[in-house]
Amino acid sequence: MKPDKLVTVVAQQKLIIIGLLLILIGNGFQFTFLKVQIDAVVANIGALFLFVGTIEWVFDETARRELVYELFRSIRGDDRLHRNGLIDCVINSREVIEEEEWIKAKTLVIGIHYSPRFVEDNIDLIKERTKNKRRTVICYVGVSTAASEYLKNSASGLSDIDASITKLKSLVQTQFSGSHYVELIEHDRVLRYMFIYTESSIWIKFFTNAKGHAIVPAMRIRAATPLFDFFKNDIRNIGVGGLK
Repeated sequence: MKPDKLVTVVAQQKLIIIGLLLILIGNGFQFTFLKVQIDAVVANIGALFLFVGTIEWVFDETARRELVYELFRSIRGDDRLHRNGLIDCVINSREVIEEEEWIKAKTLVIGIHYSPRFVEDNIDLIKERTKNKRRTVICYVGVSTAASEYLKNSASGLSDIDASITKLKSLVQTQFSGSHYVELIEHDRVLRYMFIYTESSIWIKFFTNAKGHAIVPAMRIRAATPLFDFFKNDIRNIGVGGLK
């Protein structure tokens, strides 16, 4: 038992013992002084000591144990998130802007279905990367794939898929024609999530199951963690090579 807890237990025991003794003493004699029953006062003080000591003991043995358990559970949850790699989360994925990291990353991989929005919003950033001979990869769903047909039939998006992909290709060709550092990779999957990959972290942007538009959250995962490795391997498996 730790010294501080030992002191607390001894103090509680003393209160209980003193309380019992005072109750016994108070009930062992009768004495009245100035119309005050001294024996009853002694017995009542003993009952108070006994009550306080018992309540403290009950609190230490139950409430303190529960408090420690709650703290442990909270710390364990935070540690689990940290160990697995989750370092940030935003409710609106459109607020995800990591320009400094995206410019410096050796490889930047964008995973989408068909929206050209990221490229439109980051033309200058991608140009800076190209100038510095840094690889940028945009993965999109192929027009003639079963995944594309599924997305069209499910009406899960708000855009014309064929037109959006045509716009994406045209944008890349117009802005980065002839560059070996900007790649378009066609995939044939209905993505479970959109992603922005660098060697130091991955942003995962969710999709909704229901039809229509909604603000969706995103989470950031740091490198060299189980979650990062899971998503990196998943990105490799849709055809993106050269990820370290």
